[in-house]
Amino acid sequence: MSRAQVKLNEAAFFLRKLQESVDDREAVGHYLSAFVTAARSVTDLQHAEFAKVPGFKVWDRQRWVNLNADAVVAFLFDRRNDTVHIERKDPSAHVQVEVHEVIHLTDAAIIQVVQEGEVVETRRYENPPEPKQEPNPPRIEWRWYFSDLPDMDLVTACTHLLSLLRDYVDACERKFT
Repeated sequence: MSRAQVKLNEAAFFLRKLQESVDDREAVGHYLSAFVTAARSVTDLQHAEFAKVPGFKVWDRQRWVNLNADAVVAFLFDRRNDTVHIERKDPSAHVQVEVHEVIHLTDAAIIQVVQEGEVVETRRYENPPEPKQEPNPPRIEWRWYFSDLPDMDLVTACTHLLSLLRDYVDACERKFT
């Protein structure tokens, strides 16, 4: 397995950890930082490994242009550079909570027969109560967004980047090994 493949696996590991930790702001920030750092290193490792292989630099230059033309890739790589060299800017959480409650109702009727102002008969009619149903637990969905990338949540953006990097590494290794 090449060093770039190992680094891809590392990025995938941090993405899984990020997905598992979406309800923890601090963990999201740390795993995002680790993910984008590992992801950005993938191309550096490819360059180091294949720099002296004939035809690689020309092939790679075009691939690099195409990769960076993707707005999500450019954004995440810029975010990585800012995190490493300037300051970390964490995404904002958007939390959706769904709560379902169950209300138990019963009905009953009382009929009174009155003759000459006196109650002569009382009848009760009751439906047996339905078995009690427990409510479903609340459903909480966490999504993280950057204000500069408002149309795509963080996990989707990172998954997109990882997919493009896998394609890049696979194409390179098919062509030059």
